[in-house]
Amino acid sequence: MRIFAWFGLAATVIIMMVFYFAGQGASANQPKKIGVLVASDLRLPKLEGLRVGLPHYGFVEGKDVSIIVKNAGNNVSLLPKLAKELVTDKVDVIVTTGTFETFAAKEATEAVQVPVVFVGVGCSVEMGIVKDTVNPGCNVTGVDSHYVQLSGKRLEYLKRLVPEIRQVLVLYNPHSTPIGPSAAYLYEAAEKFNVTMKLISVTTSQEVMAALEKEKGWTDGVLLMCSLLFEAMSECLADWSIAEKIPVMGVSEQQTQKGLLASYGLPYKEEGRQAARIVSNILRNQEPANIPVESPARLEFHLNTRTAKKLGIQINHSTLPFVTKYIE
Repeated sequence: MRIFAWFGLAATVIIMMVFYFAGQGASANQPKKIGVLVASDLRLPKLEGLRVGLPHYGFVEGKDVSIIVKNAGNNVSLLPKLAKELVTDKVDVIVTTGTFETFAAKEATEAVQVPVVFVGVGCSVEMGIVKDTVNPGCNVTGVDSHYVQLSGKRLEYLKRLVPEIRQVLVLYNPHSTPIGPSAAYLYEAAEKFNVTMKLISVTTSQEVMAALEKEKGWTDGVLLMCSLLFEAMSECLADWSIAEKIPVMGVSEQQTQKGLLASYGLPYKEEGRQAARIVSNILRNQEPANIPVESPARLEFHLNTRTAKKLGIQINHSTLPFVTKYIE
C-alpha cells in the first residue's frame, strides 16, 4: 500500500511540475506590450512608422508584440492620466510622440522605471528629459528631432527661397520648446543673411492670430518653432499666409501638406521607423540609460508649389538643390 501511495504522490508532483513549467513557457511566449502615448492625431504618422519598423527588428505586431495606444485627442491635460494607465497595464516600454507626452510618461514612470522611448522631441537635454545624449542616465531615451539645432538652417532656407525677405517674425510656444537654446542658432543665421528678427511668445491660437495681425505690417516672413499648437493651426495659418501674401515656414511635412510654404526636418513616419530600433533593443533587455539618444537619420525639405504660386514666388528647380520633395 505504501508503494502505491508513493507512486500516487510522485505522479501528483510530476503533474504539478508539468503544469508549472507549461505555465512558465506560456508566460515567456506572451507578446511584449508596447504602450504608445499620443497627444493628437497629428502625431499618428510616428506610430505608423513604428509599426512599419518593428518587424525589421524581429517584432511582429499580434505575434511578438501588442501595441496599446492612448490618444489624448489634442487635450494635453489628459496625458498624465493616460500615462499612468499604461503603467497600470504593465507595458514593457512606453513610446511617446512629443514633448508633452514625454514629460507625462517620465513622471508616471519615476517610481516603477518603465522604459520610455521618445519619438521626435527637440532639445531633450536642455529640457531636462535626459542628462546626456550619449549616456541618458535614466529610463528615457529616443530620437531627438534636432529642431533647436535646425532653427538657423530653417531661417537660412526661408531666405534662400524668398531672397527679398528682410524682417522675420519668429513665433514660439514656451510650453513646448524654450526659445533660449534656439536663439543662438537663429541670431547667427540672421546676421549672416542680413535678416532682422522679432521673437514673440504665444500659447493659444488667439494669441497666434493676434500676433500675426499686429505684425503683418512689419514682417515679410514668418518662422514657426516646434509646437503642437502650430501643427493644429496649419490650415488656418496657411489661409492667413496666402491672404496676406506673407510666406510661413513650418517644421513638419504635415504643415506643408496643409498649405504652409515649406518645412525642414525628419518626417514623422521616418522618426517612428527610426525609433523602432531603440524599442527593439529595450525589448531585448537593453537598459535605456545606456542607449544613446539618436539624431535624425536624414533631413528633408518640403516645398508646397501651390502655395508658392499663390504667394507669387517663382520656383526655379535648378536653383533649389536643397528641396527634397515638391508638394503639388
